Amino acid sequence: MSYSSAIFYSSAIFASAILLFNLSEIYTFSDYVRRTVSSGGMHSLLKELGTSAKIERGNSIFTIFLLWASMIISWNIFTELSGKFLFPGPLYAYLIAGTIVISSGIILRRWAISTLGNLFTHFLTIQKSQKVISKGPYGVVRHPSYLGGILIILGFGIAMANPISLALCIILPIIAYKIRVNKEEVMLISNLGSEYKRYIEKVHYKIIPYIW
Repeated sequence: MSYSSAIFYSSAIFASAILLFNLSEIYTFSDYVRRTVSSGGMHSLLKELGTSAKIERGNSIFTIFLLWASMIISWNIFTELSGKFLFPGPLYAYLIAGTIVISSGIILRRWAISTLGNLFTHFLTIQKSQKVISKGPYGVVRHPSYLGGILIILGFGIAMANPISLALCIILPIIAYKIRVNKEEVMLISNLGSEYKRYIEKVHYKIIPYIW
C-alpha cells in the first residue's frame, strides 16, 4: 500500500469511526433529554443538568477534551511524519487492526449503555431510581463504557502506526478516565453505600480486567 493510499484509508476509517461514535452518543443524549422532559417537563431537565453541573465541576468537559486531544494530535503527528518513524510492516495491517479495536470499543460501549438503560447519563450524577447493575459487562468491570472509550481511542493510535500517536492514545485516555472514575466511585459509595461496596467486593476491577 502506498503512503497516499494509507492516508486515504486512514482518513476514511477516522471519519467513519468518529461519525458512528458521535451518532451513537447523540442518540443516547437525545433519548435522555426526551425521557427527562416527557416525565417531568423542561424544568425537570434543567434541574437535573444544574445538579449535574454542581457535581461535575467541569469533569465531563475535561474528559472529552483529553479524548479529542489524543485523537487530533495523533492524527496530526501521523500526517506530519510523511512515512517516517512508523512501525515496521505494511500500513494496511495497522489500519485493519485499528479498525477492529475501534469497532470493539463501540460495541462494548453500546452494550454497557443498553445494559444500564434509563440509568445511563453522560454526566456524573445520581438518579432517584439509581441502583447497582452487575449483569452483562458490569459483571466483569465496574465501568465498561469507559473501557469501550479507551478501546476506541486506542484503535486510533494503532491505525496511526507510529509510537508517538499510540502512546498519546494510551496515556491521555487513561489520565482522563482515572480522574473521572475516582470521582464517580466516591459519589456512588456516598449515595449507594453498602450496596455499592458489596459490588466492589464482587467486581474488583474498575475498567480493565486483571489490570485496573
